[in-house]
Amino acid sequence: MCVLLIIAVSVSAGVKTGGSGMPNPWSCKGTYEVIDVLAGDLTSTYGMAIKDNVANSIWILDYTEMVNMEFDMVGGSATGNTWDISGGVDPDDQAYCEYSSGYQWFMTNYDPSFFAVFAEDGSFIRNIDGPAAWGKVFGVGAGHGMMYLGGNGELAWGVYTGTETTISWSLMDYESVYGLAVWGDYLFVACGIDTGDNLFIHDIAADGTPSAAPVWSCQFVENTEANGGIDYDGTYLWLYPQQDYLYKLSIDWEPGALDSDTWAGVKTSF
Repeated sequence: MCVLLIIAVSVSAGVKTGGSGMPNPWSCKGTYEVIDVLAGDLTSTYGMAIKDNVANSIWILDYTEMVNMEFDMVGGSATGNTWDISGGVDPDDQAYCEYSSGYQWFMTNYDPSFFAVFAEDGSFIRNIDGPAAWGKVFGVGAGHGMMYLGGNGELAWGVYTGTETTISWSLMDYESVYGLAVWGDYLFVACGIDTGDNLFIHDIAADGTPSAAPVWSCQFVENTEANGGIDYDGTYLWLYPQQDYLYKLSIDWEPGALDSDTWAGVKTSF
């Protein structure tokens, strides 16, 4: 494996912003290695999700042109497959998940607090309200029979099995959640923080609640902050900071290698 060095690209106007950027009170001292840097120098682009029922298919949304665009996960080039984003959503982050009725896409609305649900082909299904007190929604993750949202300096979660039209939300404090993803029993979080750890992995309990302390975290430094989409393919962590490059990362974490209870004990020794 090789680490690729890249030249920084300036971000164009219209950058969306999240919370205050105050760091979370955790530091797991994990590490990553950049395996590849793909699909770069795009404008008006933000949320990213892996379409895991199609080989090498990763999608990045364009919030100006209002389209979702497919890129090849090997070469990074656009495949030409797109679909129009409808439903009145001003799209931010996105997620993709399978349900008994089929696969669904989700896109958070930048302002006010709701997210849109789409069928696999991109046809609009419905909008669902986020937490009532939120003004904006940023990150979204779907899976484990739940929906996860980031915004307002908080992380929200509630039951979603593919057909709900409303969700009852639980909340925990969590600053600057820009991107979310669910893989198995884990929640991946990308935060808009440039002064400390900004990538986190949490256990998800049987009832869908994410662990209060992460099982892994590190500081992503290839960009000033991890302000964008995140996803995991079972081997590599994928990160797409807004209007930057698509980063393929190898991380020093294995599912189940260190649970949250064990980590809480380790932390006390620092």
